[in-house]
Amino acid sequence: MVTDTTFRLDHFINTLGLPRGLADGLLVTEQDCNEFYIGFYKRNRYVADDLLDYREHKIYSSDMTLQKFIDLCHTSQIKDVFEMTFLQVFTDIDMIMINEAIKSRQVTLKALYESSRKNPFENILKYIL
Repeated sequence: MVTDTTFRLDHFINTLGLPRGLADGLLVTEQDCNEFYIGFYKRNRYVADDLLDYREHKIYSSDMTLQKFIDLCHTSQIKDVFEMTFLQVFTDIDMIMINEAIKSRQVTLKALYESSRKNPFENILKYIL
């Protein structure tokens, strides 16, 4: 179902020609769009770098702590928690790979969280593959 807000977000992303892969998980409210446009858009040569700078800003200013992240992963839909924490969209296949990596102890929730805080420019799936 397409809501008025979804339409406006899509319009904003399309009008600025933003790469969907970065913009979709990052610009989820009109406030995000305003903050990005006023504070980050056209600061770099490439708009993808503007989005990555905004992503870094949002991650560092987030109130998501390691403990809160772990608790939410155990009590909520992990896909929602990952999208909220890492500010990117995950497919069902992505989540299957993530869950398998966690179950097999290839990676831990703590390691994923800490890696994203050390380098917010990296796609979290890099630590899974």
